[in-house]
Amino acid sequence: MRAKYFWLQLAFSGAISFNAASAPAMTLVDDYLAFRRAINPLPGETVAAQEVRIQNRYDRYFRVAQSRVHKISDADLHILLRAAIDTGKFTETSRFLNQALTDLNELASRGQAVDRDYLDVYQELVHYRRLTEAKTIFRDHHVDGMEPIPTIIDQVGTLRHARTEYQISSGRDELIHRLSVLPKTGILVTASPHCGYAVNAAHTIHNDPILGPVFRDHSKWLAPPDGRYDLSAFQDWNNAYPEATLSITYRQSDWEFIKNWGSPTFYFFRNGRLIRKLEGWRQEGGGQKLEKIVRSLGLINPSMALRQPEKEVSHSTSVKTPDGTTNSEHNRHLINLATAPIKSKGDLDAYLKRTPPSESPFLYLSPLDLKIFLDGLIFDKSGLTQFPPDVFKGLAVTQAYKLLALFGWQLVVPSIPDLREQDSLDTLIKSAEKNAEKNDR
Repeated sequence: MRAKYFWLQLAFSGAISFNAASAPAMTLVDDYLAFRRAINPLPGETVAAQEVRIQNRYDRYFRVAQSRVHKISDADLHILLRAAIDTGKFTETSRFLNQALTDLNELASRGQAVDRDYLDVYQELVHYRRLTEAKTIFRDHHVDGMEPIPTIIDQVGTLRHARTEYQISSGRDELIHRLSVLPKTGILVTASPHCGYAVNAAHTIHNDPILGPVFRDHSKWLAPPDGRYDLSAFQDWNNAYPEATLSITYRQSDWEFIKNWGSPTFYFFRNGRLIRKLEGWRQEGGGQKLEKIVRSLGLINPSMALRQPEKEVSHSTSVKTPDGTTNSEHNRHLINLATAPIKSKGDLDAYLKRTPPSESPFLYLSPLDLKIFLDGLIFDKSGLTQFPPDVFKGLAVTQAYKLLALFGWQLVVPSIPDLREQDSLDTLIKSAEKNAEKNDR
């Protein structure tokens, strides 16, 4: 399963619903909001059970509508497309990608497909390695956020059902599709170059005189498949941490024993058998705990003294949530929360009443994304604690910043994926005016 961050959060509290009466009527929108609220894992739920539950929820809400896509409204068709994309993120079956393609083609035939639709489907095609179809969309409907597919050198040939991976070439926009070989006795690590915890782990291993050589000779590091390749991030990682060279998984379903692609997760093997798993990375004591497990594999000379506990140093390259920031960033976030104009549902209601739509950053969101955003907000006594970041996909960086600054969450803008660089003022104005017209209908 892909690592998902459907929400950015500091803490959880009770769900809050908002009455966005000015938004246009959509017959499926309430079902879609209920579906999104049910999509996150339940306590103690296995990955397999979660996939079944989410697929059942999708069928309950959307199967009938999906069977009559030629007859439903444009607004409902956009919801079907979004629901299929969301469901596909939690499953490893192309069924929902195929449904999303059907929805996209119908929207395109009506002249109603927008940039976000093409970007969503393109990234899912890349994730499922349906690269011929992805290249067609890139050629015919290229939008900001679509990364070109790099040159791929095939070393797999006819061995299409074996475990394979993409090796990242150094300094070139090139991937080498090759067989994956697990260490018979050693460590497999799933990690992302954008995860601060994984960076901390790699940095500790790189600088550790005991762990460094062990991981250089007895480990394999894999990133899950994604809707983008982002080669520069992988190249930077591999240059910085040669003991933890990252490759990209070609097909997630090939790794049946990996039930959670969280970053980082360590899988320990002895004589080809998985014997232990270690999830996550602690700022303090992570290196020592890892060393104890590696010693149990017999990969460290027993005459070498066990390292004493030491405090790890944060070397995070990105900010995922305030919980993963440095102290100074976290303090700045708390200041932003305290001085934000909207710190509660009451503040939000008052803001929406007194602020003309044309003067509010909310106009940057489409009608559907506005409803998703308002429905997904959760507050506690300190202010906003949770929101759905996927509504910002395709917005300019400054648009996301202005909107989140209302709640004191502007610090996390760099960690939100698929934001565009600054557009021209004319483009920003036209986009805002277009959404304002839709929200007024």
